[in-house]
Amino acid sequence: MGLVMSQSAIILLLAAPFVGSFLGLLVVRLPLGETVVLGRSRCRRCGAALGPLDLVPLLSWAASGGRCRHCQAALGWFHPAIEAAALGVALWSVAVVPGGLAWASAGLGWTLLALAVIDQRHMILPDALSLPLIPAGLAVAAVVILVLVLMRRLIDVADNVIIKVPLTWEGLKACRSLSQDGVGVNVTLCFSPAQAILAAKAGATYVSPFVGRLDDIGHDGMALIAEIRQIYDNYADSLSTQILVASIRHPMHVVEAAKIGAEVVTVPPKILRQLVQHTLTDKGLAAFLADWRKTGQTIVKD
Repeated sequence: MGLVMSQSAIILLLAAPFVGSFLGLLVVRLPLGETVVLGRSRCRRCGAALGPLDLVPLLSWAASGGRCRHCQAALGWFHPAIEAAALGVALWSVAVVPGGLAWASAGLGWTLLALAVIDQRHMILPDALSLPLIPAGLAVAAVVILVLVLMRRLIDVADNVIIKVPLTWEGLKACRSLSQDGVGVNVTLCFSPAQAILAAKAGATYVSPFVGRLDDIGHDGMALIAEIRQIYDNYADSLSTQILVASIRHPMHVVEAAKIGAEVVTVPPKILRQLVQHTLTDKGLAAFLADWRKTGQTIVKD
């Protein structure tokens, strides 16, 4: 299955190696009491100042064969390794954490990466990196508590309020907890039958497969709906989750969803209008109106 990434996720991944390059500088200079922000980067062996072409993460090291362009001294694996590790942190964040929270996740991961490397090399945890984690943790906890309070207030608005969660491990945990409290849950961003099974076992009221996004990458979105329908019907006595077909792109998606037996579809206004329209309907209506005009009658009183 392909991966459709947002613009924010792409920017995060492109920025990650540069962040890794800065982390490498941080790991080397901070324990020695050297400035991190000011001063030119230099070769540790010959002291030559490094130019822009020497500082492109991963690529500069590969292009130079892992050696200084000035003195030909071996540069070692440390800098490309930490740049690759920073990219790995970003990839994990994009894959696991939804939306803009991926940036926060990556930021925490990068900080922990720097602390881990410094601890391994010098057996210290610099206050400059560790102390900011305290207010950051408190801020995250405050946001979580606020979200829970607001969610509870939203649930109390009406009996038919449905909470939407992403199909991730954390989303499934939330779904399980909410469903046990009698709260309806829509587990969204479903792209496989296996995911749909987990959503149903977690107690989801609805599962939302995105058929249009699957079609966009060359898969058959409606085939997924048919597979989920078959699975749910096989265990109708124990699985009550309803199928909510999302990412509808054209009227036939609606028709096929109904034929397969999906309970719900989310339809954009454009598609809803297309469902009403048919050329033969328009042609027939025009004929009816023309016949009426020929009679010379009117239903409007003078």
